[in-house]
Amino acid sequence: MSKVKLIGVALMVIIFFASCGGVETKDEMNNVHEAITEEAVEAEGEASENITESYIIEDSDGYSNLREKPGGNVIRKVYSSEKFEIIGDENEYKKVKFPDASTGYIHNSRVVNFNVKVCECLHSANEMIKKDLDKDFSTGSKTGFSDNWVPSYTERLVEIFRYNQCPKGCGFLGDHDAIDFKSELQRCIK
Repeated sequence: MSKVKLIGVALMVIIFFASCGGVETKDEMNNVHEAITEEAVEAEGEASENITESYIIEDSDGYSNLREKPGGNVIRKVYSSEKFEIIGDENEYKKVKFPDASTGYIHNSRVVNFNVKVCECLHSANEMIKKDLDKDFSTGSKTGFSDNWVPSYTERLVEIFRYNQCPKGCGFLGDHDAIDFKSELQRCIK
């Protein structure tokens, strides 16, 4: 929960206690406010500690090999849309763990931070939209948006990613369900 929401809840609790007679003096109200604010800050700190960094692969082939050990046998292919966390380093490889708890090694050169990559992709696509570079002008655009059709901002983003008009490695965003574009834009464009 965001700090703003937690402080808002704290203030509502203080007002509730004050209006119901549970808090009679200004000092008591301040003590309640301080206690609730401390709890909110602690809860936010605990929540941020529990956030796991997500990573993806970036490879021109659209996949990279997951190996049983650094330089070892290939277990399977890891595609650019698959998220994982890093649980260690060995030689030039990252030891990774997937949501299904499977683990393996991927070469360092193929691993990128998911959140950073999303922001990079959204910044590029946002610039394209500002300049209407995703529209189908006389030079032609791969998306095929005509000047008559007015797609939503999200539709424009998805089409830019679907047709790889942004930097390489953004194709994983070419699906409405890949991420919550609205919240990611708020996070990335600050």
